[in-house]
Amino acid sequence: MDIFDLAVIGGGPAGYSAAITAAKSGLKTALIEKDELGGVCLNRGCIPSKAMLHSAKIFRQTLDSEKFGVTCKEADFNLGTALAHKNDVICQLKCGIADSLEHAGVKVINAEAYIKGKAAGLTTPAAGENDIYSKNLLICTGSRPKELEIPGADITDVSDVYNLDTIPRSAVIIGGGASGLEAAEYLNALGCRVSVIEQAERIAPTMDKDISAFLRRSLKKSGINILTSCRVVSADGRSIKYTDAREKEKTAEADIIINASGRTACYDGLGIENIELENLSTDNHMQTAVPGVYAAGDANQKAMSAHAAYRESAAAINNILGKTDEIDYLAIPQVVFTFSEAASIGETLESALTKGIDAVCGEAPLRSSGRFFAEGGQDGFCKIISENTSGRLLGVHIAGGNASELIYGAAAMLANKMTVEEIKNTAFPHPTVSEAIREAVFR
Repeated sequence: MDIFDLAVIGGGPAGYSAAITAAKSGLKTALIEKDELGGVCLNRGCIPSKAMLHSAKIFRQTLDSEKFGVTCKEADFNLGTALAHKNDVICQLKCGIADSLEHAGVKVINAEAYIKGKAAGLTTPAAGENDIYSKNLLICTGSRPKELEIPGADITDVSDVYNLDTIPRSAVIIGGGASGLEAAEYLNALGCRVSVIEQAERIAPTMDKDISAFLRRSLKKSGINILTSCRVVSADGRSIKYTDAREKEKTAEADIIINASGRTACYDGLGIENIELENLSTDNHMQTAVPGVYAAGDANQKAMSAHAAYRESAAAINNILGKTDEIDYLAIPQVVFTFSEAASIGETLESALTKGIDAVCGEAPLRSSGRFFAEGGQDGFCKIISENTSGRLLGVHIAGGNASELIYGAAAMLANKMTVEEIKNTAFPHPTVSEAIREAVFR
């Protein structure tokens, strides 16, 4: 009978990264995955969407290239070629994960896991027909699309948008979070008439309010219809009924209705009740209510993104190894990968003031960056939130350009507890859009 130091259930971002780290740290590790390595993110979510968004962005840029001296008279979008590229990217990345697991010495078991209980203090997950025993258990079973509690049928999950072999003439997207807005941008760029219905007062409701306003402006400029404070009542084939902010019922027609309302943790049938667990809630050490049992990634529903999953899995392994590691969820970025991106980390000015922090805000337009302006950038900003007395950095919010790449620098600054004075004295390469961060601390 093999006894492992760690059994990981689920081969998505949290699971495979945890397994590799654990094995490289000397833990005898098994990874159980019933479907495909990479999870939803690699196979149906983050990576496919970015591949297809990139293809659509190139197409849109080609159509708008004359102001840069480039004339393209017969631009055409070959959906089949774009899909083939996307599938090739997925295949190569999955192979990379499999190789990394093998080189780290992880035992990969392709089977459906079921937690049978505890034996002699050890968690006992069954993998297919074979029982395995482990001193620690990390559950990374991911998530599934949140079901819409409305009557109706023929609703497409947002992840399936990037597998469509024809682009619909019209679409209604339910949900104005990151995944819904990205799908809207993609479809719109390829000629689809798109409406986004969001129940909250603004799209991207968990981000800085000015970022929400920026995204609304940007998407409306592209021709996307944004409907906020609206609640979907029912869907019937190609028709959807919703109530607006004044509770007036309205109807929208579309070739396709898309569910981008969010995701929910997926651990049904896993057998967590056999180890006296009611759910996969964790503390900030990734520890569940049962000692030796951890959960990371979408399964614990703390921060449902791949980069959060990576951080959570690292924390779980550190704590298993006896290295105290507690996650600060404010230090995990939020990103929207629309053509004009948006990214946010840390406190907003409003959240800081609500907590009683004496906070101030510095803001600079991205147009203050010569490179941003030269490359055709128009709208966008960088906001720096800091503590008034100490100058300690509290939050960074960037709208426009490649905000997803810039936010890493802000994350490092927050992690190292930098002050605005230290940022002022940092040499930012010129000309880069990152200089907007430095500009903002001088405002």
